[in-house]
Amino acid sequence: MKIEKKFFQHLRKGSFFKEHEKILVAFSGGGDSVSLVQLLLSVQNVYHLDIHLAYVNHDLRKTSLEEERFVRQFASQYNLPLHVKKWQEGKKLTSGIEVSARNFRYDFFAELLKREHFTKLLTAHHADDLTETIVMKLIRGSHFFRLSSLSERRKFQHSELIRLLLPFSKSELEEYLQEKNQHFIFDESNESSKYFRNRVRNEVLPFIKKENPAYVQAMNNFSKTNEYLRQFLQKTAQGFFKENLKKNTLSGLKFLSREERFIYLMMFFENRLEINKHQLEETLNLLEGKQFPKEVQLTNGNILQIHADNVTIL
Repeated sequence: MKIEKKFFQHLRKGSFFKEHEKILVAFSGGGDSVSLVQLLLSVQNVYHLDIHLAYVNHDLRKTSLEEERFVRQFASQYNLPLHVKKWQEGKKLTSGIEVSARNFRYDFFAELLKREHFTKLLTAHHADDLTETIVMKLIRGSHFFRLSSLSERRKFQHSELIRLLLPFSKSELEEYLQEKNQHFIFDESNESSKYFRNRVRNEVLPFIKKENPAYVQAMNNFSKTNEYLRQFLQKTAQGFFKENLKKNTLSGLKFLSREERFIYLMMFFENRLEINKHQLEETLNLLEGKQFPKEVQLTNGNILQIHADNVTIL
């Protein structure tokens, strides 16, 4: 099949695996993760991977037991080891369900990676997911450094998280499953306007598609360019950070321009804490003042302590 050839070429070009690696696939039984596993199986004669599946039963729908049954049957059919965990807290929550569920899943994945010594964690995020994420972040007013969060590979715990399907569109994957006559779980909650991502997917993106039918590829190109620029800035700033960064304190800010402070602070905060646009602007304004120290209270409980030449996360 054409998509299997494209997938194999993608693996070769990216050098994602060595032969016989032990990998963990985040598996929901939905079309995306089923496609990922089928594509991995299509290259088994080359890579001979030890593929394990990790499934979380969120127990939020009446069909949860039926869905878990499908996942177990799928794993058994292809002789793939399956790791299952049930989320007990979901039904008690009235808000923040998406975030809490995601945190539970990734804590489970981290636990498995450590215990079973997997070298890679694979998720089934594809090109449409990347597009949705970018649009969501633009709507929310996210800054430059947050727009490329769906990178193809990144460190996760002591292993690596890889998103092998980013070059593939949702329609490609759906066509692939149709060709293979492969069943999968249809998540009805994806149609609900209750969730922000669904509203973007079902209401915003169709409008964008009318203006540019190739918007998915356009967004992917934008994401790649953004990531290249981010990596360039990181390399350019290495000397500054080597000289001025100590644990949670960034120094050397006094004689920089506002634009330079903005870039260095964004890079300093990345992977350390969440800071919104207003808090960043407040920090920049305080650095231009004369009376120190000053503090900025963040929503997550952290405090930024600001002096004339440095910022410290408390």
